[in-house]
Amino acid sequence: MTSSTTNFKDIPALVICDDKTWIWRLVSSSLVSVNVRPLRVDSSISMRESWERFGECRRIIINWESKKRNAGAIIEEILDIHPKFDVGDRIIVLTSNPTHEDVVYFNELGVRRIVRLRNRAPELEQSGKEIARHLGQGLPNATRLDVIWRGILRSIDLIDDATSRDQLDRIERAIETFDVAKGSSARKLDALAWLRFHTQRFDEAEQLWKESLEVNSNYFRSYSGLIKLYRRTNQDVLAGKLLHKMQELNHSNISRLTDLGDIHSKLGQDQHAEHYYGAALERDNQFSRALNGLAAVRFRAGDYEHSRELLQKSTSSVQIARELNMHGIQLVKSGRYEAALQHYTKAIYVLPQKEKGPMLFYNIGLCYSRWNKTDMAKEFLKLALIKEPNYEKAKRLLESLNHPAAKLKAATIKTQANAQTQTN
Repeated sequence: MTSSTTNFKDIPALVICDDKTWIWRLVSSSLVSVNVRPLRVDSSISMRESWERFGECRRIIINWESKKRNAGAIIEEILDIHPKFDVGDRIIVLTSNPTHEDVVYFNELGVRRIVRLRNRAPELEQSGKEIARHLGQGLPNATRLDVIWRGILRSIDLIDDATSRDQLDRIERAIETFDVAKGSSARKLDALAWLRFHTQRFDEAEQLWKESLEVNSNYFRSYSGLIKLYRRTNQDVLAGKLLHKMQELNHSNISRLTDLGDIHSKLGQDQHAEHYYGAALERDNQFSRALNGLAAVRFRAGDYEHSRELLQKSTSSVQIARELNMHGIQLVKSGRYEAALQHYTKAIYVLPQKEKGPMLFYNIGLCYSRWNKTDMAKEFLKLALIKEPNYEKAKRLLESLNHPAAKLKAATIKTQANAQTQTN
């Protein structure tokens, strides 16, 4: 690797490749030939921990046959970090002998820039030129219609809560304008389904995705859409059936195995959930969502030591910290203060230090205050304020505990407000 003084954000191309001989020489010479500066790292790297440095790279070149870590796992980790990352444009996959399952995996991940490698002089020269072409803005050999449709699909992928109705209407007009197939193509039906999904017209979206799959039973975007819809509408059994169907086509997808674990976990089927989380981790022992899911299963089983070990390995345990916190809140709301405090004690033990945030300590303080254990409440509120000095809720609660008169006044105001509400 480069020295520690390198400004990683200025490096235009990251090369994830364990090979230090012919593949690395081919890639580095191709990059240098078009004035692009390369950086090689091993496939064992954690992209999440390195994302601040590498996320700005114009292209990420990945050798699919790297040995230290599954290349698909690396791309899935990138998508887990940044779900809207433009895999189709920014990632170049190098592969020597892709299997049918690899090709399915490429389609699922959205990989479009693929370079075949052969360690023979004529083929090497051709591969080098192809790598250089992929460093340009557009996809080699893409037609004008391909470029337009890629822009449409990318616009759909970038839809979020800030997307206006006018923007959605413009996307739909573009879909209708540039679908040149006789009848409706799977691509058009899928694109329209995503628009219906984002406007919460779920029945219409479901029908359009089903029609898309009738036109092309291998159109993976439509499968992904249906699964997302079923999970959004709590139809977990239907989502699970589709996930299993897709798993038959490609056994390597780690996110899908983790999703199956999540569904079984939600359905209270922890033994099945543990199986799928374990299968995901067999393929990539760094995958944070699977580590977190399995940690939650072990936590519920009372195996706090194993849960703690799994979370120490995870590079992002925000979600499980949130879930553990929410369970504690529900126990407090139901008046089960002792059970809540036992739960919080266990949560503090298993969670990594970075996830022991001010909210956790505030909620413990709140629990103690409602249980009329004022001194303990104050101690935990102080811890919350050490972690976040501007935490207003913690400040107000601590002040009320330090000034009983203020607490009584607040209670009186609340009682009067409730009485007024009931009489209105």
